[in-house]
Amino acid sequence: MTPVATRELAGVFDQGFALADSERGESVSDGERLTLGRKLDSVWEGLLAAGAAACPVCSGRMERAGDEGHCAGCGSTFA
Repeated sequence: MTPVATRELAGVFDQGFALADSERGESVSDGERLTLGRKLDSVWEGLLAAGAAACPVCSGRMERAGDEGHCAGCGSTFA
């Protein structure tokens, strides 16, 4: 199963795309930078293990619903 984050596109292009200071240089235990694949894998791990994880789009609370995750903050669906 390949993780995909989807979101309504209304207003997306009005946002800034620079990383927040807290996201720059985020690293994993092996010392390498965190990749998108690793980030999405960690969301799946949280959803499967605890039924909730931080949304990869807005960092809000994402909860598991069947085979998907749904964010209460931004409405993203992770499937």
